[in-house]
Amino acid sequence: MSVGAKMDRVRSDDLLDRIAIEYDQDRGFIGKVRLGQFDEVALGRLLSALRECPSAGEELMNPGMVRLLWWMPWIVEWQVQRLGSDRPADQLRRAHSAIFGELERILGVA
Repeated sequence: MSVGAKMDRVRSDDLLDRIAIEYDQDRGFIGKVRLGQFDEVALGRLLSALRECPSAGEELMNPGMVRLLWWMPWIVEWQVQRLGSDRPADQLRRAHSAIFGELERILGVA
């Protein structure tokens, strides 16, 4: 494996770890959403990590990354429906839209 390929692998693993942390209930955006909490700072961190994800294009994606990405919009949407018309629901709707937009770009379906 070339040095460049090793560096790409390290970056990919780091990005995967950063996105996985967002499911942590104490500090991650998705983890907090599951508890009914909205954290603007955590959302910014998650969107920043998602923006670093390359588009899938013709390449196969890491299965672990696919699993992490797949559940994000479902969890946020579930909380939006659960909260109804509360202020946090409006914030979550905007978060859902931003997350979904990034996922469309990453998966190449936009």
